[in-house]
Amino acid sequence: MTVKPFVSAALAAAVMMGLTGCFGTPVTSIPSIARIDFETTDVSQLAVAVRVPESLRSAPEGAVLTLMIMDEDNPGQFQTGNFLLEQTDAARSDEYLLSQRKAGTDVRSYRLRRADVPLFRALRALRFTADGENKRGALTARPRLCRPANWKADKLPVSVYLRTSETKRFVPVRLDYDLRQDLDDETLNTFLPVCDKQQRRLSKG
Repeated sequence: MTVKPFVSAALAAAVMMGLTGCFGTPVTSIPSIARIDFETTDVSQLAVAVRVPESLRSAPEGAVLTLMIMDEDNPGQFQTGNFLLEQTDAARSDEYLLSQRKAGTDVRSYRLRRADVPLFRALRALRFTADGENKRGALTARPRLCRPANWKADKLPVSVYLRTSETKRFVPVRLDYDLRQDLDDETLNTFLPVCDKQQRRLSKG
């Protein structure tokens, strides 16, 4: 079986922010991203960070990591596994992420729950040993966010950062990408629902 490594970070199903040769990825990040090997990367060191408007709230398990294996010989054929990511304090301690703060925004960081690391590795190994050729692996991370009831914005600028065992530090994947240009009002309501009472009490970071 041939497995082609490909790692991506996304903020919604409609916005797949690929890390290899993706339009919009900062040129300075490409050499670091090119070193990522999906088949062998140490998922225990995988971390994702996002910069979002500070008015948005995150769930305690603030993101979903999806492992997807696609069969290039059979377009549309793929398998997936979903894992909850927990929020970490890296956004408060990592010097680079601290430097990425801007007025009116908040930076949040996530990682795979320790208890899920063995399961993720087993699932990845199982998918890679499945019958077939030309398999492509992908990772997507989607923050679980909600908005205040009176939240209105013509733009929704989001930045995405990734750290892996290969990069050893956070590198920007996409900077100030406006999700509003891809999300109509209906899709936005699904991706960014109004916070309930419990969510409104959650801290921003």
